[in-house]
Amino acid sequence: MQRSYNAMPGTACVCVLGLLFCLWASLGGGPEICFTAGCALYSDFTVAGISMWFLGMAAFAVLAALALLGRAQAGYMMAWLGLLGDTCLLALMLVTAPCFNCLIVALFLLSVLLCFRRGARESSWNRQARPRQILVLVWAFFFLCNVGVVLKSQIPLYCLSDNEDEATVRVFFSPSCPACRQAVERLSGKIDTAFYPVAENDMDVARIARMGELLAQGASMHEAMTTANAEDMSSRKGMTGYGPISLQLKLLRNKAHLFMEAGPVIPFIEYRGLPSHLSQPQKTRPSAARTPAGTGGDPTIPVDTSISQACYGGSESCEETGGFTPRPGK
Repeated sequence: MQRSYNAMPGTACVCVLGLLFCLWASLGGGPEICFTAGCALYSDFTVAGISMWFLGMAAFAVLAALALLGRAQAGYMMAWLGLLGDTCLLALMLVTAPCFNCLIVALFLLSVLLCFRRGARESSWNRQARPRQILVLVWAFFFLCNVGVVLKSQIPLYCLSDNEDEATVRVFFSPSCPACRQAVERLSGKIDTAFYPVAENDMDVARIARMGELLAQGASMHEAMTTANAEDMSSRKGMTGYGPISLQLKLLRNKAHLFMEAGPVIPFIEYRGLPSHLSQPQKTRPSAARTPAGTGGDPTIPVDTSISQACYGGSESCEETGGFTPRPGK
């Protein structure tokens, strides 16, 4: 008896939408809505020399044809294999950087899989479908993790200065860190330097809040820090500690970025590009005799790479140790 096949126009429409989205992204439309770092990273990503977007278009085209022909079982198996490949891509994005457009394609692929599964009339809880259930759960885990990373990346860091977009240097500092105070003194007033506060202790939260008030009144970053450190902050303690909860959350976001990028060491200075003092030709090169042992300087490099002061966190406050907190493990 010849088996009859019923066309699945709804499933075909979903496949066509996925195809059109891949086509739009391949033509350069992706950056218009893609706002994550992975968008640029995977824009020219290829598999065996073939663009990932072309592979997506081909896959959705075949899936659409199977849907129109009513081959639900074949379409379901192909969508299942596609989800397997997409799971590997989601895992790769999780350890590198998520691509927002790729996440949209992943949703299209899952929708196609569910549509074909309905057409194939296969129960999702029988033994034969158990490996596919596990695959969907693993896919969902990686997908949600990527979504979480995307959401986290959209939470901005808290910048005390108003030049965050133009700045090429970012300084993470604590008001209670003597080394940070020197860095702020040297860099205060420079239009290409943005300042991001972190709190070493509860009193720092009050000092940073006071610095924000002084900056709003026209004070420079160095003047605001000096005044805030000189004032008695104990009177600012309220029901939520030494600062509003909103400020504490912003400072926690800055501290999380600091810990991920450099660990608990401040001041932490990020350069977006080659510093000008490194691009200038050096007239003389330091000799080995003038490079003290153990300072971190390399006599073969005309740049002093030693660190004079830093706060590395730990049980003792940097304020108590005068800014010369020893490196952990030493």
